[in-house]
Amino acid sequence: MLTQIRSAASGAQTAAEAEAAVAAWFDDPAGGFATAGYLGDTGAPPRRRIYETTVVDITARADAPALRDVMKAAAMASLASGGTPPLDRLERARLLQASGRQAASAAQPMATLQAGLGMAEASVADTRAALSARKTYITTARNDMVSADPFETATNLQAVQTALETHFTVIARLSHLRLSEYLR
Repeated sequence: MLTQIRSAASGAQTAAEAEAAVAAWFDDPAGGFATAGYLGDTGAPPRRRIYETTVVDITARADAPALRDVMKAAAMASLASGGTPPLDRLERARLLQASGRQAASAAQPMATLQAGLGMAEASVADTRAALSARKTYITTARNDMVSADPFETATNLQAVQTALETHFTVIARLSHLRLSEYLR
């Protein structure tokens, strides 16, 4: 991109001409940024359903005006520090000032873009937390229905073991009984 921007601004003799060349490269709907800088999707922002009733619109893309304005400012700063176009020291300083003004004017739209992304991220995080809690609840309910209570199972096992020991003790005593021992 920067090579193409330098080429577009190569004939500029002043900071204003260089600034206009950069703006033209970024704003031309039939060339520059639209055809060579941004190669992504240009359709409507994608919508993603993240839960039954929760939908997130992904509105931030690299061709968003806020990002494009930031890239304009960076491109102007790069032109001011490079050798193309060949500007004198005063014009380079003016181009850097224009770059700073461009960056400052892009701050609010950039913050708005970031806020939109933050809200989408928060929506995803909230939904993820709700789904995690729901999964935990369902897993606990399933375990309650399917799994045995360890304390109750141990208590029942101990009771059966005691009954078996009592049964074997009685059988052992009965097996040693004989009529002759009983009559004595």
